[in-house]
Amino acid sequence: MFTLAKKARVIGASILLMSLISTGTSSAATTVTNLGNLFDGTYNVYDSPAGLGRDVAGSFTTGSDGLSLESVTLLIGGSTFNNGGFGVSLYSDATNAPGTDLGVSFLGTAFPTPDGNFTYTTSSPYTLSANTQYWVVASVPHTNSNTGYAWRTTSNPTEISDPGWSIGALATRNVNSGTPESWSVDANTSMGLSIQAVAAAPEPSRMLLTSAGLILLIFRRKRS
Repeated sequence: MFTLAKKARVIGASILLMSLISTGTSSAATTVTNLGNLFDGTYNVYDSPAGLGRDVAGSFTTGSDGLSLESVTLLIGGSTFNNGGFGVSLYSDATNAPGTDLGVSFLGTAFPTPDGNFTYTTSSPYTLSANTQYWVVASVPHTNSNTGYAWRTTSNPTEISDPGWSIGALATRNVNSGTPESWSVDANTSMGLSIQAVAAAPEPSRMLLTSAGLILLIFRRKRS
């Protein structure tokens, strides 16, 4: 007979199972980084009262696993005018240049000073496609104000990465009176960049269906 105590044990086991499923994802790990290199240059991400400014981008390519992006780390070499507004975005690739903004929201400081590594975390994990190139774009508001930050560059291709992952070219675009111009790509130089990602977590609906199926299976076994 399926007693109340047995039902309680089944429900308790199911709740524990759901907890294990929902918390069993691995913590963020660095999938590719070149931050251990010697950095020999900078590109300024800036705006100016004259209406001239610049956005700067660094590319990376995913491996065959296509993980879930959790954060990016940039090596910033100081500021010219520390008036804030610094931020990063994730862009698609358009023939080896930044394409369109993918709308990923990053959380991190708008005042990346003094010199050092600054991490920007996604407000929610974003699943990256496998074997695909993306661009991390750094910018400041283009409102004719004095603000600027130096993103460090390296011509050394050395990096530490998971299989298939890599850091690639850099790109810059001038902004004139708030209007961005075309991207200019330097395939021989990379931005100081690190990508942190994890295996994509299972969808909540899938977790619930799995748990419900296991509950039903336990009930049937108990009754038989």
